[in-house]
Amino acid sequence: MNEIEIIYDFEDDGLNFTALKRWTILYLKNLSFFYKIRYANRLSVCGFYTEAKSVLNELDLTKIKKEDKYLYYQYKGDHYTRIGKLKQARLMYSKSLKNSENSTVPYIFLANSFASDDLLNKISYLKLALDKEGDVDEVYLNLAIVMMIQDKIEEALLYVNRGISISPNYDSAENLRNDIINCKEEISTKFNLSIKEKIATAEKYSEDNMHYSAKKLWENINLTDTNEFRKFKYADSLRLCGILNESESVFKEIRINKIPIKFKALYYLYFAQLYYEKYEWEKAKKILEKCITQVDTPEFAYILYSKILSSEEKHQTANEYLLKGIGFFPKSSELYYYFALNCVILNDYSLAIKYIDKSIELDTHFQDAYILKKDIETLITIF
Repeated sequence: MNEIEIIYDFEDDGLNFTALKRWTILYLKNLSFFYKIRYANRLSVCGFYTEAKSVLNELDLTKIKKEDKYLYYQYKGDHYTRIGKLKQARLMYSKSLKNSENSTVPYIFLANSFASDDLLNKISYLKLALDKEGDVDEVYLNLAIVMMIQDKIEEALLYVNRGISISPNYDSAENLRNDIINCKEEISTKFNLSIKEKIATAEKYSEDNMHYSAKKLWENINLTDTNEFRKFKYADSLRLCGILNESESVFKEIRINKIPIKFKALYYLYFAQLYYEKYEWEKAKKILEKCITQVDTPEFAYILYSKILSSEEKHQTANEYLLKGIGFFPKSSELYYYFALNCVILNDYSLAIKYIDKSIELDTHFQDAYILKKDIETLITIF
């Protein structure tokens, strides 16, 4: 097995930092253009965004093979997406598509770079992808989601069934189909329940990832109930369905002073998550700053803030927020996990091991934590 094959094995096992270390050694030995692209992508995946940009920008595109161009632009699009620059990402995905031979991949990436307020472009690129080779089942799943955003239930069911016919064990597609069928056949029977029963049912739908069913029920609740808490639950249900602009409008209508104190932190967190998904991260940070000053701040507020800071390569500051979160939630395995992840980026492996061990101690079923632990141990052993 040659060095490149070894690196690919590390990547397949999720050992991203170990793979990156190997790529770095080869890069210093003057990699070919194709492998330099792979190296830049691994830098970006691991959170070294400045270095990734530097490697991508130094490449001489006049020397690139035609069959490698689409991958170069795709990885560059991925990089811009990770740092929250969606317009630049969309441009790169567009160039990737133009240089692709016959793959569904660039069409899916480009389609998903359009928000729910530009469904025509989204649908157009997804339908073009149906004639290409590759993950056609994923194309059908994405088309079903777009149809549900427009409340076109019959068309959504048609597309999701086609996806499942290609990949019968496609779990996320099966879950979406159940959600669509429930919207078609069952949801209207829930409208006559009491408010308390409706809320309980909507919450159960959300727990089961039946977001479109939950949205329809919260929408019905919102028609007859003026409670501000329930209104922001409706706004969040729109977010979870990818209906982001309408979600923002509902959030902005909410009278914050009418929300009970114990629920204000949750309101701010949901609103911040919306702006995070809209790639308006400065707005998300401002709202999160309000969130973490409230009583009963959820632990995910600290994680979300740290993720935004990490995307800006402020890993030390991100860890300061995670430590604050750990102070309030000492039994949160995820807070310890993200702290360890930042420690690896900061090359503090001993501290990373300490915190990832704590994460696993708190949640023995946390698979990502086990993978990161193996990644750190491999780095220490090999290098």
